[in-house]
Parts: sequence; C-alpha cells; structure tokens
Amino acid sequence: MDMAQREVVTVTLRITAIIQSFKKKSSLRMFRAVPIDKNTHLKTSKTDFYFVATPADKLALEPCQGQVWTIKGPASTETTPSKRGGKLVDRTMSMHHPHRCTYVMPKGNHAFVEFIKNEPAFKGISADKAKALWIKFGPEIFSLLENAEAAKLQAVDGITASKASILIKGYKKFGNLKYSVWLTSKQIPPEIQHKIFALPTTVKNSRGIEVDVNPVDLVSRNPYCLVNFGLSFAKTDQIATKHFNVAATAKQRLIAAVTDALRAHTVKGHTIAKARDLLVKLTALLGTKSLAELALECGYDSQAYIFNDRTGTYQHTPVYLWENVVARRLLKLKKRSNDPLFDVHAKRLCDAAIAQENARLAQISPDLSLAEQQMAAIHQSVGAAVSCITGGAGTGKTTVLNSVLSVYQQLGYTIKAMALSARAAMRTQESIESLGLKATTIAKFLHEAPLEAPHKKYLVVIDEASMLDLTTMYRIVIHTDPRVRFLLCGDPAQLPPIGPGRVLADIVDSRVIVNTALKIVKRQDQTTGIPAYSAKIRDGIVPADLSTGSIHFHDVDFDNIAAKCASLYAKEPRNCRVVASTNQLVGEINSLCQQTVNAGAALLPSKTGERLYHHDPVLFTANNYEQNVQNGTLGQLTCVKQTETSYGTVRIDGSGELIELTKDLLAIINPGYAITVHKAQGSQFPRVIIGLTAGNFVDRAWLYTAITRAEIELHIVCPRAKLASIIKNPSKMSLRKTTLTQLLLTSDNDANE
Repeated sequence: MDMAQREVVTVTLRITAIIQSFKKKSSLRMFRAVPIDKNTHLKTSKTDFYFVATPADKLALEPCQGQVWTIKGPASTETTPSKRGGKLVDRTMSMHHPHRCTYVMPKGNHAFVEFIKNEPAFKGISADKAKALWIKFGPEIFSLLENAEAAKLQAVDGITASKASILIKGYKKFGNLKYSVWLTSKQIPPEIQHKIFALPTTVKNSRGIEVDVNPVDLVSRNPYCLVNFGLSFAKTDQIATKHFNVAATAKQRLIAAVTDALRAHTVKGHTIAKARDLLVKLTALLGTKSLAELALECGYDSQAYIFNDRTGTYQHTPVYLWENVVARRLLKLKKRSNDPLFDVHAKRLCDAAIAQENARLAQISPDLSLAEQQMAAIHQSVGAAVSCITGGAGTGKTTVLNSVLSVYQQLGYTIKAMALSARAAMRTQESIESLGLKATTIAKFLHEAPLEAPHKKYLVVIDEASMLDLTTMYRIVIHTDPRVRFLLCGDPAQLPPIGPGRVLADIVDSRVIVNTALKIVKRQDQTTGIPAYSAKIRDGIVPADLSTGSIHFHDVDFDNIAAKCASLYAKEPRNCRVVASTNQLVGEINSLCQQTVNAGAALLPSKTGERLYHHDPVLFTANNYEQNVQNGTLGQLTCVKQTETSYGTVRIDGSGELIELTKDLLAIINPGYAITVHKAQGSQFPRVIIGLTAGNFVDRAWLYTAITRAEIELHIVCPRAKLASIIKNPSKMSLRKTTLTQLLLTSDNDANE
C-alpha cells in the first residue's frame, strides 16, 4: 500500500454509496463514488475510487446514490493491489473538506437515462422510458418537467398520467436547484433548504391573487425566518450578519431571538415562562441585557407571545393556542357528562360487566374480586364524556379498561384505542384484543381521516397517557369531532412527556375532570416487595432496606456499572431486560452481554449499523411503515444468513412474526439486551436490571418508571448515595411550569357561577 501527497483535483463523480447523510446528527456528509465523464456520465476508470467527506453547507442538495457531482479540492491517494488479480492497482482518492461541490444535471441521452434510473425521486420510470423521453424532447424535457406539462409528457408511448406525475413531482427536487445554489452560497444547510422547498410554490395574497413563493425573496426579506425552519438562532444570526448585514437592533433579529428563547423554554417541558427565564436566555443570545429587554418589547408588539398580567407569565403564541384549545374541549366534554347516556340501561350494563369480571376472577382464586375503586371507575368512566383512570403498575387499570370498553361496545360506540409509542400500543392491543378491538399509535391515528361524529358515536381511548405531551393532545383534539368522548388511562407519576406540558398530571391535579385513582395492587405479587418499594420511590421515601423480597440493590461504583449489569444478565438471561440511564451505558452493556451471553455466535454479514449476532435480542429504534416495523419494537435475531432480499430475520416479541432484515431495517436496529426507559415505558418484563450512571440524566420519575417495569425480580446497580439522591429530589416533571390545570379550574369556576 502506498500513500501519495495531497494535491488539488477537479473530478466528476457518480455516488455509489452513502456513508453518512442528513439523517445522522452530523455536519458532515460522507459518500463513496467512481469517476465518470462529465458529458456522457460513463465510467472513466475501473480501478479508481473516491471517498468524499464534506461539510453539509458545501452541498446544494442532499446527496444520494446515483447522483453526479463535480468536486474540487485536495485529494490524498492510496494504492492497493487489485483483488481482481493481474497487474491492476486500485486507487482510492480521499477528499476531505473539498473547496467546491457542484451538482451536475444530465446533458445527453445516456446521462439523462442514468439520472432517471438512479434518482429515488423517479422510482417507477424505467431506463427505456427515460431514453424515449430524451429522444422525443432532448434538453427541452427539463422545461416540460419544471412547468408540469403532463399532457406533453404523455405523448411519449408508455408515459401514463401516473408516470407523468412521478416525473413532475420528482423533478421538483431539482427544479429548486437554482435556488439551492444561492441558499448554499449563504451557508444554509441542505436540511433547512429541504424544509423551505416543502412550502407551497404559490400562496394567495391579501387580494386573493396567487403569487409565486420564491425562496430567495423569502430569505432575503427576513433571514431570521430560518429560525422557523429549525435553524438555531446562533447560526441564523451568523448568516444574517455575514451575508445580509442585519443590524444588532433590527426588529426582525430581536423578534427571532424572543421566539428562540420561548422555544428553548418549551423544549424543557414548560408551557409558560417568567421574565427572568427569558431574559437570561435573551441576554446570552443578544449580548446585552438592554437588547434583551428591547427584544421582549418587540416580541409583544409582534404577538410572538401572550403576556398574562395576572400571573406575570409569558407564553409562546402557538403554545397558548394549544393549551386553551385542549382546556376548552375537555370542559365542553365535562358539561356533556350529564347527557342521558348513563341511564338505567347503562348502569345495568356496568353492573353486568362487574359481575362477569368477578366471576372470571373467582375462577382464578376464590379470594379475587374487583375492588370498590375498580367498580367505581367502571361506572364513572361510562357516565362521563371525558374521564381518567390512573394508578401505578399492577393496580388493575387494564381490567377496568376492558370492562369499560365492553360496556361502550354494547352502547353502540366505535372505539379508537391508541398509545404514543409503538411498544405501548402493542401492549394495549394485547390487553383489549379479547373484545375484538385494535390499538394503534397516535401517529397513525393522526394520519387517518379526521374523526367525525354526526351519525356515529365514538370513544377515543389513550393508554399510557402520562407520555402524552401538549402538542400531541392538541393535534388529537382538532382531529376529532367535539362530540367524541375521551378516556385517558395511565400513571401520572411515571416519566413526563418528551414534548412540552404534562397533560395527564395537569388534568388529575385540577380535580375538574372525573378521575379514578386505583391504588390497590392487583398484578404484582406482594411477596416480591416491588409494589411497596415503588410506592415509596414515587413518594420520595428512601426504603429502609434497599434490598428486600425480590429486590436486590448492588452498591457498585460508576466505573463498574456496565460490567455488573452484564454479569447479572448472564446469570438468568431469559425474560430479562436491562434498563440503563444513558444511550452510552446501553451501548456498553449490549456489547458486554454479546461477549458473555452470546459469545461465538455468527456475526450478521453487514458493514452498516450496529454489530449484531445470531440469537441477539434486538430493538428497532425508528418506524419503517413499509415493513410494518414501529419504533420500540423488540425481537430476537433468529437468522443471519444473507440472501438476495435480506440480511437475516427477526422474530418479533409477542406476535412471533418473522421480519426480513432489509438494508433499510439494518439502519434502525440495535442490540436489545439493554434499552432506555423511554423504550421500556409501556412494557413489563419478569426480571429487570436497572443501571444508573453519574450525571443528572435520572430523576425520581425515571427511577419509578424503571422499577415498575419489573414483574417478579428487580436489580438496581449504582452507588448507594446516587440512589438516595435520586429518590429524595423532586422529579423534573414536578418542576415543569404549565397552565392547563389553572385553565381548567378557572374556566370551570366561571361556568359554574
């Protein structure tokens, strides 16, 4: 192998593989490519290969396999003997941080055919059809595509209306190239450009006349609009100052800073802010306190926020809308709770459901029966147009829910059951399938047609509602008819939502909406000690005995957490799961478990993604709707034999369904010996090991949620002082500043006066 000195080259390349794209959290884009002729797009060498690593802001659009680019920059050349034998020598040119990257549109017949064939945007258009288009129109084809002249395209044999639509829609990505070049020159990243290009191409002005939306004009008028597309204020400020000479006191700059400060506060889970919360952030963004105060004034004038004189709080205008809409819908449903639904017939159905459930329980054990709380929950949830069933793990929420849904079915209601995560939705599905009902994710529900109820009665059931944030609840509310009933089920002491708000906890705290809090543990065997233990954690009490019953505390220093968790897992791997506090710890434990539990197993033959071995438990970390795989799905790698269509197979936990591992799935699959608590929420496992690292990643709600994942046996691994500190300090959710509770109380009191 020989490495040459770096020299500046200009070369036209076709991308053969993407190594790192915008889907990864990195400013770099990396890909492999081969050299081609800039006019014909034919390969110019069988032995030369390129590796390119470039900052995102150098690219006019996101790179993908098959694209052609001209790259100029320094290249270092590595030569190796060819695997093909003979005297051939392979050369790999590595180009890091090139000076310029220019996307190349096709200029000839062959180049156009390759362009259509390789671009994912034109999927469904064959090479023969592409060739026929070029023969018919030549370079004019680009004008036809840009102007969406479908009728002319269909003049070519085989180009149907649907294929013409594919061509026109696919070309929009490249029709924006003229704008993309300009945006890139202003250092606007491709991922932000994609969001800008997703805007409608025309809008109606104040006179109702359609006008073109020009991205160049949009950004030139107000470069701080980039904040609305997800670019940070700091990066936007650099662009605005460098390329548009925006003054420090410019109104558009100050308003953008206020918007960014409000959003940053929302990201922390709050829905309202005090002046001091915003001024600290604004001073950091703008440099001086005087500019921060001026920004607050500008934000008020532009209606970027709503100021509450009575409470002295600021609320981002969209968040104000969300919280008020949710509060009003809940209160409107509460008023409808006096409808004649809960009549003598409904009461009889509830009593019959209770009797049926008691009979079922008596067959299991003569001492088993529904508690008074559970019977009250059944009556109240049927009698109220909006209600909650809350309680810790094992308190019988599922039992109550099944009885309630059985009654609603007999009353002629169509039931839409859902949960936020795929794993939680799967568990809900398992619990209600005896009624012939299905559960889905909230995301899937929101992609369906809005739920209208003029001639049909609906009940929306949201399970694991502690995970429900304000944004999602607002979207559900506006997606449903005001007459649709709601039933929320969950444990408000568990992890708070990732997004802003704490919907379930706020509703429960208000005491305005009917809520039955179940407290008597029904599921977990009291002899395990887990129910009492978790109750103390929830209440902030450090148990006198950290090890008791089936609970085992291991006082281990932080450096040995991963090793201890792996060794505990190895003792009894069946029906066991490690719940770890950080992604880094998850990765370390997974690697150690592979070495100790699955040593010698065959490696999955793939160079992308995580290292996976035959028999590994696995976790899918994102949705793949084409193969019906959802984020949080757990399974086991049952085969690592590569075929033409897959790299192996995974057997899904619960359903037992076999899923073929495609290249797309490889990008979203991890070992699943250890998972985060967010992936575990909504699930239970017979044996749970909890590993805690240093830092403030874990609070009381996190620990309580992790502990209640265990059904039979629990292990906690961390230093003793760390565990005590987590239990004693209030959870982060309790520190969230929201106003939904107050809105429910105030509006309800006003309605009763």
